[in-house]
Amino acid sequence: MHNLEGLWYDPLSGNDALLADFRSSPHIPVCTVNPLEGEQRCMQVLEKAWVTGARIWRLYPQEQAWSISHPVSKMICGWLYEHDCCLLIDAPVADIDRVLDMTEDAMAVIASLHFYDSADWSVRFRQSSSLYITTRLLHGPGTIEYVYPWFKHHLVFASGAPFGAIKSSMNLLDDLKYPEAKEQVLTGNSVRLLGRIFHDR
Repeated sequence: MHNLEGLWYDPLSGNDALLADFRSSPHIPVCTVNPLEGEQRCMQVLEKAWVTGARIWRLYPQEQAWSISHPVSKMICGWLYEHDCCLLIDAPVADIDRVLDMTEDAMAVIASLHFYDSADWSVRFRQSSSLYITTRLLHGPGTIEYVYPWFKHHLVFASGAPFGAIKSSMNLLDDLKYPEAKEQVLTGNSVRLLGRIFHDR
């Protein structure tokens, strides 16, 4: 769960509200930070949320109109890496590659990569140990079946709801020829990923 105030207005108060609302909830809070606010403000946002339990963060380079090569963006990625956090980010393939490079492919990164780029990223990222790809944009015919052998332990379910239909995303998993794939994508890989992030709980 994440807070739109944190995305569009004020990450500090948005994250505070999110973490307070979900303190005793089974939902997992996902905090955000905006590099355009500058280094000091971003450090304040990161450190305050970390103390109150934030371990998963989402960056919005396209929505907030900044580049992954922005110096404060690099600082944020370094901080998240040092604090063993998980990063959610939707960005072009080359930007995901930069994030993995900045974090030495040692920090969990979750990205929604599009089926029409799969000829690129299926080769580029198949050796990555820390990139997890969601099924949200893999709705092209046969795309999940094509990438599954390479990313079987790194595919996690996402439907894009409410903008995408959960049922149609589930149907794509039903059609896979690999018998273990549905359970692995729906739950198994996510359980392992969350265990990696929340290893101290």
